[in-house]
Amino acid sequence: MKSKLLAGFNLIEIIFAVLILAFLASSMFIPFKNVLIKSKDVQKLDDVKTLQSALDLYKFNEGFYPATSTVIAGQPLTSLNNTKTYLNKIPSPVSDSNDDDYQYYQLQQGGSYRIDYKIENRTGNISPGKCSATPSSVCKLEI
Repeated sequence: MKSKLLAGFNLIEIIFAVLILAFLASSMFIPFKNVLIKSKDVQKLDDVKTLQSALDLYKFNEGFYPATSTVIAGQPLTSLNNTKTYLNKIPSPVSDSNDDDYQYYQLQQGGSYRIDYKIENRTGNISPGKCSATPSSVCKLEI
């Protein structure tokens, strides 16, 4: 009689291997999600700083900050007579939620401004929550 060797894995071994892989995959998903959220927050802060620089340059040349109605996400920030471009494209948030939109407000008849936005996780020295950027600050938490 010849003995027949079966090559391969039995059902229990395959199920066990799939369970181990599923566990490893699920344990990697949670930290990856946090990294994505933090990267979005860092991008928001970078966008706000870029917009602040363009607004400061605008005020330096024009004598006042632009009107609320002229600062629109996706549009350029230009001088009143459209001869100077201060920012090629005003940043749009990296989220689909309307709660995360950047809201720009001209204050004190062009003497100041406020940009409202939301941070989800602690980023650097900025705590999570709704922030307001002003000419002197990147984030003043709203309470």
